[in-house]
Amino acid sequence: MKKIFVLALAMLLASCQSMYGTYGSSPFSELPVNSTLTLNHKLVIPSGLAAAYIQDGRVILDSQVRVWQPNCKFEIRTIKDIPQIIKPDRFNITRFNLDTNLVSSNVIQLVSVGMLSVDGGGATAEIYITEMFLYSEKQPDVLRLSCQYWEDPQDGNYLSLLQVKNTLGDIIHFDH
Repeated sequence: MKKIFVLALAMLLASCQSMYGTYGSSPFSELPVNSTLTLNHKLVIPSGLAAAYIQDGRVILDSQVRVWQPNCKFEIRTIKDIPQIIKPDRFNITRFNLDTNLVSSNVIQLVSVGMLSVDGGGATAEIYITEMFLYSEKQPDVLRLSCQYWEDPQDGNYLSLLQVKNTLGDIIHFDH
């Protein structure tokens, strides 16, 4: 009975690894929970949005994001009709999440992992998302840093910590 349980557990872990990508290639294997990140420069969240977008070490507009390249968004909880400023600060990383979403060829439709596309067109890309949930006593409206990119569903993997650092440039750095 014990051998069957161990075998079943091993099969479950292997299936999770294939469904969620290789754990060792995600920032989670290199950056433990309760680490911190430091926002070195103020970020301006445009009115009507809940995020500032970062790619190639610079802040960009959401319409300028090149989705096939690593990109990150620094997210807040509240949308306002005026620009919001996130001040330089140190944030605790309280939780991590890995996720993938499918992008359909016929209609852009995001579907959570484990669900099938309902339009019959099949996935033309998979979005590999790494979320780091953040907390700062000084700025409790800050929610998370999400880094992602689109990739072929057959070849994709989560961003490495080095890729995330390169995407953020000197705007944000991680304190291990």
